[in-house]
Amino acid sequence: ITHILPLTSVCKHWRNVALGSPSLWSTILDLPGDLTNPPFLEYFHRSAGGPLFVALKIHEGSQGLLQLLQENHERVQELYVDLRGLLQVNAPAYMVQTAAALLATSFPNIRRCA
Repeated sequence: ITHILPLTSVCKHWRNVALGSPSLWSTILDLPGDLTNPPFLEYFHRSAGGPLFVALKIHEGSQGLLQLLQENHERVQELYVDLRGLLQVNAPAYMVQTAAALLATSFPNIRRCA
């Protein structure tokens, strides 16, 4: 399931099941735009301190996600980062800085990384 937020709007029962299941919220996918928006933060909150599985493509809005990953680094168990933009001769500075910050972050419980 790539977007589970709509599940909370189907009916009261589905809402209760979705909100009461932290593992449903543990997969954080790259979202367009500013990742510090409330729905993105809800995934972190609703995952209730459980393990996180993150897939992202670095873009200008990645700073919010980077900060959340750094604050929750011990929860990240899988991290997939699309770095293809770094292969450009003139890669944007934000991309280089975000990639460097990710590489400098310790993820002590990581099991998979690509």
